[in-house]
Amino acid sequence: MKNFNKIFPADIISDMLTRLPTESVLKSKLVCKTWKDLIHHPSFPELHLTRLNHPDSTDSGKLRYVFLNSSDDDDYNKHVCYFEYNDEEDWNYAKPKHRKIMLDTELDSYIVIGSFNGLICIYGTSHMPEAGPAIIFNPMTKEYVVLPEFDCYPEYKTKGSITIQYHHLACGFGYLPETNEYKVVRIYELGGDPDFIEVEVYTVGSCNGWRHVGKFGFGFPFDTHYQQTHGVFLNGCLHWRNTEGGMVMVFDLADEKFRDHISPPPMLMDTDDDEEEDDDDFPVIGVSGGGFLYYAVCHSFEGRESDGVWLLMKENDDHVMNESEEHQSWGWIKARSLDQREPFAFLEGGTVLRYDQGNVKIFLSSTSTWENLVNFSAISRQVYPHKHTLVSLKVLGEENVEIMKSQQ
Repeated sequence: MKNFNKIFPADIISDMLTRLPTESVLKSKLVCKTWKDLIHHPSFPELHLTRLNHPDSTDSGKLRYVFLNSSDDDDYNKHVCYFEYNDEEDWNYAKPKHRKIMLDTELDSYIVIGSFNGLICIYGTSHMPEAGPAIIFNPMTKEYVVLPEFDCYPEYKTKGSITIQYHHLACGFGYLPETNEYKVVRIYELGGDPDFIEVEVYTVGSCNGWRHVGKFGFGFPFDTHYQQTHGVFLNGCLHWRNTEGGMVMVFDLADEKFRDHISPPPMLMDTDDDEEEDDDDFPVIGVSGGGFLYYAVCHSFEGRESDGVWLLMKENDDHVMNESEEHQSWGWIKARSLDQREPFAFLEGGTVLRYDQGNVKIFLSSTSTWENLVNFSAISRQVYPHKHTLVSLKVLGEENVEIMKSQQ
């Protein structure tokens, strides 16, 4: 190894290491001190991430998804997990991997609200109506940071002689590649003022904590279904489906302001009035692998006729929406081949994944059939694409970074 290090300059060795899968890079740290120092250099994680995102990456064919899964049929004992399979292999021979991520946290219950560049964000739900705190972690580097809790904890905040109650409404997590910023958003309302919401944003590594970015009013209450209070991130914006009229509320993460909302698909516009929604039958929104926002009706029982899946596309065009376009020029197009149960991932080449009573199923476009891919006890509806990276919270600027004690 000493001869190898003498033959090749440090920059050449570093370039070689950036081309390895993340798991191999971690093993390479054990080879010698020179390699360990190169991998621990602050610039290495970004260079490695750039390689991972290249279409010719050795990791490009692996598809990973992170989610919450119940253990031993205990719906309250949930763990962050991920599964992966190689999309370049024949699905008959591919063996999906399933792994539990052991995170040392005092949160009694939480949801996954996003995964970007290997950083996973979970959001506590055990302190409702306040909710929080949020935790961001990288299962590969084992780094994690706990964001500050809601500043009006436990339930009330006194302002003068008036006691004000805060109600948590929604949250979200997104990444802006132009500025390399990871942002967490939380939305709440003040008691007695349901037509206005307050929004706070936490920028990872900024050392500014939670920033209050504004008070917004829409003329109607901001209300999401309790199973989808997490925002869907696409094209620099977080999206929430409002139970009031079924419209999609859009928050621009760069400008930190709301855009005009998006109306629901035509067939659903009259079905989401003020009636309480059925837990076993409700619309959801998500993001396709090709970059489309989709709107689907979830049915929890077999034998129920589906209302289909809609994709938000430009009228008379098949291109993906970009940030410069106005929503008014876009419309919902029904994906008739997906008149099935709720999808959670749209992949390249027409591949679709969905959850169905304990099974993750894959849609084979070649035969137009659904086949079982892997079985879980109780997967949540919050499923996000995930990749293994070396992105460091310390390098991003977080000061109170801790290390996960154990992982299996």
